[in-house]
Amino acid sequence: MSRMSGQTRSHSIKLLVRSFDGNELIVERIYRRCFCNSMAEPKRARLSTPHSCGSSCSRPRESGCGHPCTLRCHPGPCPPCQVMTQSVCYCPRQQNLTFHCGTDGRNKLKGPRNLSCGNICQRSLDCGKHTCGRVCHDGACDSCDIMESSRCWCGKSNKEVRCGDGEEVQCFVEGESPWIGRFGCGKTCERFFECGTHICEELCHPPSSEPAVCPRSPSKVGHCPCGKNSIAPSPSSDPSQYTFVARIDCSDPIPTCDAICSKPHLACGHLCSTTCHTGPCPPCSVEIIRPCRCGGTTRSLPCYMVHSTSTSEEREILCEKPCQALRACGKHQCRRICCPLASLSISTRKGKKRAPVNGNIGVGEEQGGLHECDLICGKALSCGNHKCELKDHKGPCPSCLRSSFEEVGVGIRLWITD
Repeated sequence: MSRMSGQTRSHSIKLLVRSFDGNELIVERIYRRCFCNSMAEPKRARLSTPHSCGSSCSRPRESGCGHPCTLRCHPGPCPPCQVMTQSVCYCPRQQNLTFHCGTDGRNKLKGPRNLSCGNICQRSLDCGKHTCGRVCHDGACDSCDIMESSRCWCGKSNKEVRCGDGEEVQCFVEGESPWIGRFGCGKTCERFFECGTHICEELCHPPSSEPAVCPRSPSKVGHCPCGKNSIAPSPSSDPSQYTFVARIDCSDPIPTCDAICSKPHLACGHLCSTTCHTGPCPPCSVEIIRPCRCGGTTRSLPCYMVHSTSTSEEREILCEKPCQALRACGKHQCRRICCPLASLSISTRKGKKRAPVNGNIGVGEEQGGLHECDLICGKALSCGNHKCELKDHKGPCPSCLRSSFEEVGVGIRLWITD
């Protein structure tokens, strides 16, 4: 037995003795120990507790504080530790709290110790601007929930943003007052480039302090759009060294060649098959073959009809065939157009059983599955009064769970379960 239980312990010794008449007897002698388990067969002293050795208990406390019990050997659990200890509170003040070891700072029996000093925390929050307004507490402070009016990076929009959210950027444009941008509004920038003719078509972003160089400027465009032929950088350049003559300014058209563009499409990776061109590449026209969702047919169609530029997933190809497989009830056909589980109807016709998912439930027959029957069973229950309200299913219907009161005599009612 544990030394912390505070109960008398006993153990027995069996002895083999011989009586006067020559018979052998087995005698069992029981030895008892004191409550603190430090002495066997303690003698009772005057005015002492029976079965107590009278010495200091010294048992370790259940709280695990490390201070032994100072009472004399006693029954039952040891009382809370009365040693005075000090600990600092949770908040940045680090205030010393003094209390009995066996209690928390509020003189309650110790569970999880509460080291709150009762003052406001005032720890700096994640935003770096405000402080925590909660009472001194354990653990991390909450995120700052103060809402502030903020401006976007391009300076067109304002909205309420939670303090600390967004990416703060110091924004400054010549001729305008500086501001701090914290979010992208999603609108087009539309600031003029250095040329004063063309505007930025990118979505909201931190602006440059001075107008940026136009991306169509002759200093930035040295090749045709496909990159295979060069453009002279200035009118004084040797024309024999370049395919195209120099452009004077950004308003001059960018020359194109007769070569194939060959830039990869972002969605599919196929190379652009049109001739050298300006602007984005047209949709990919490579013919690809893809099976429909049920796998019953295949179709040949242009790549752009399958791959989307917004997502990396392919679009589903659907045929017009209704699914012939039986639903979970075993009676009704699925009839869903181009059902992903249509192949189960083929295996059923060949005499093969569906692969069970959980117990006797087949593929797609689980609750919410594609082949769960959506029709109501409607069979009469065993009570003869009600009908099954479950979705159509295999096997017998469950017992009726409806109950009612019926008067059978004066002041007598029966609770009847149908």
